[in-house]
Amino acid sequence: WQIVASGGTTIGQKGMLVAAKTLALSGVQLLSNPNSVEAANQELNTIRETLPFKSLVPEGQQAPTAIR
Repeated sequence: WQIVASGGTTIGQKGMLVAAKTLALSGVQLLSNPNSVEAANQELNTIRETLPFKSLVPEGQQAPTAIR
């Protein structure tokens, strides 16, 4: 509720604008510098090696067919 409440205020709008600019400029940097993408992929792969994925869904669990 805090995000919704602050969205209508000037400080909330300024914060969302800064976040949008940060995401946009990060995308521009990644598109203009392929070495950044390769470095990010290597970092992700290094982290994945140390933290293997383990599903929380039990083996053989069937998806529900009637939700309602």
